[in-house]
Amino acid sequence: MDAFERAGGFDDSQGLMHLANSLRSVRPSLDRFLQQREQQQQEDATNAAQSTLAGMTFEEAMAARRAGTLAPDDDPIRSIALEHGLAYKLARRREDELKARVSSGELDLLSSDVDEVIAKQFNADMEEFGFAPESSSARRLAELYEGTRTKLLDTQSRARSAEKQSLAVDASAETFNELLEKSTANGWSPQQLSAAFQQQISENEALFRLPKQMQNEMVLQAADNMAARGDFELVNELINGERVLPNGNRLPPLSQVGRHSSAAQSILSKAQANASKNLSDMQFDATVSLADAARRGELSEDALGAWREANPHIISDTHARSLILQSHAAQDRAREQLLRAQQSWDDEQQSVRKEREIDAELLDALSAGTVQAHHGFTYSDAKGKQKTLDGTKLLDRAQAVYLKNVSPRIAKQHGETKEQTLVREITVLSRNGLEHPSANRVLNAGPASLNARGVTGSDDLPPNLVEGYRMYNQLRTLNPQYLQGAIKDQRTRDFYASMSAAQEYLGVEDEQQAALVAYNALYGESSVVDDLAVKEVANAVDSLRTSKESWFTFGDAPVRNTGVLEARIKAQATTLRRLGLPAEEAVERAREIVEPSFLEINGWAVPLGGTRVPEGFKQSAAERIESVAGSIGVDPEDLTVSPVGNNRNLWTIVYGATGLPVRQSSETIFTTEQLFRDRLAAQEAARGVAINEKVETLNDANERKKETAAAILKRKDFGGGAL
Repeated sequence: MDAFERAGGFDDSQGLMHLANSLRSVRPSLDRFLQQREQQQQEDATNAAQSTLAGMTFEEAMAARRAGTLAPDDDPIRSIALEHGLAYKLARRREDELKARVSSGELDLLSSDVDEVIAKQFNADMEEFGFAPESSSARRLAELYEGTRTKLLDTQSRARSAEKQSLAVDASAETFNELLEKSTANGWSPQQLSAAFQQQISENEALFRLPKQMQNEMVLQAADNMAARGDFELVNELINGERVLPNGNRLPPLSQVGRHSSAAQSILSKAQANASKNLSDMQFDATVSLADAARRGELSEDALGAWREANPHIISDTHARSLILQSHAAQDRAREQLLRAQQSWDDEQQSVRKEREIDAELLDALSAGTVQAHHGFTYSDAKGKQKTLDGTKLLDRAQAVYLKNVSPRIAKQHGETKEQTLVREITVLSRNGLEHPSANRVLNAGPASLNARGVTGSDDLPPNLVEGYRMYNQLRTLNPQYLQGAIKDQRTRDFYASMSAAQEYLGVEDEQQAALVAYNALYGESSVVDDLAVKEVANAVDSLRTSKESWFTFGDAPVRNTGVLEARIKAQATTLRRLGLPAEEAVERAREIVEPSFLEINGWAVPLGGTRVPEGFKQSAAERIESVAGSIGVDPEDLTVSPVGNNRNLWTIVYGATGLPVRQSSETIFTTEQLFRDRLAAQEAARGVAINEKVETLNDANERKKETAAAILKRKDFGGGAL
């Protein structure tokens, strides 16, 4: 009773357990109550754990376990149930992951060690989630992993068996493919191929342990492949032919085997249809091939006859005659095309030869300095079109032929330097009134390359200015007249002249300093010093004018319009005086600079303004002036010529004193080319007159000889005595 009294203080479930334990020694029948109570508690804990875990994801459950919030500390039964549920959830997750790895190919069951995979994952989970090795949770996890291992081993076994059979099937199928290739190479008959197949079936059965039924399906697959190609005879033998085994036993055809009969008949129909199509395609291809050969003109009557004998009833006699006529027509067209091609090639070659002749003639004219007088060319190009080459196009071609084709060969042959080649090219071109494009670009790009600040004592000179200035100095000595025509801008001429004077007369050795002196002299601010320079130059010019009869001469010929020259020389000399040259030296230097920009024609200084004139222009212009003066009744000495506007190839005859043009006519306005052509025509006419006069003189002499001979013979006939 004391025990019951002690237990009477507990009114909850735990108290009842204590009470029951106390009473166990008193009433053994209470054991059953305790066991039932314990089982009920475990079931309740398990259901509660499952309910708790069912509402959580795997990640949430694991996070709660790590945080210690998954199970209450005062309920060990529920904690164990939760651990068991968590182990189940973890095992199912790992099993799903392993299945996914197998499906994706990440885990190759054919070569993997399943026990090692399971053990590795189990140990990793035990360590990561902290399951005690001897705990019921660890035992539960191990039981679940063992189930997963059993499933994987079963899957692995089935996969390896399937792989082994697949390899055997592939190897067996390859033996049949090899037999097909061998039969094609050796020309086996259908019966030989069928016998070889039966022999191979027996060998494959022993080697790969494949049943005959499966190999029969392989034979049908091979037959289907041949049916796709239209090999009807082979397919028919494999399907309908009697099968003879290596031991002599005979089997019915595959078409009579129940399980294969339907597929066999389908394959046979496919082979027959494709064979018919192949025959039709072959006949069509042959017909098309004949038509193509006829269109190309390559079909002969003998070849067509032989083909018709081998393939009767495919084309009619009318069709055959049409093909032969078509082939003959194509042959005629081919001959015409060949003739046209030959003619086109001949025309092209003739055009090439003509252009070479043109180039050679232009080079001869360049050498003689008469390219301006050339009458031009009219010829047919490679397409038979008439082309005319004259005027500016002719001069451009002469220039290009010499610079691109001839000059490089001359330079290489004589080992010229770049400067020597340039001088030679300029000499040849200027003699013909032509420009050197690269030299002109270099000369005109010089001062133009100065920036807005001009020239300073510290900045390097632009490379274009240095190159242009050095070329200017070279040409100033070798060809001053070309230099005047090549430089298009007066400011550029003045800058180069000032730089050159600074070095030559002032002793400035450095090009940069010379450019600085020239820039300041030309573009510096005006001052009293400038006014003094103007006066000193004017006095020097007056002194020279009074001390010499004519200090403006071209060779031995004085000019009458000295005022034009004086104005230009004074302007140039004033700039040089600003450089620091004495007035007299500045005037002499200015005269050297200015005179090449004029040409003395008929006693008058003609400003060229950059116009290029060839050799012989002066004499040709004087002859034209004399002809015009006679026609209008004026003294030839009163006339000269002048360029027309900016057209550097057009001239007009003017009065020297006023510069006004004379009455316009076809003779008073002319181009450089016309001037030279007219002069050459006059020379040819003069030579013709001289030749005619010579012929007449010779004819008169011959007549006199004949008369003398006749007189002598007459004296002989009448006994006139000895000669």
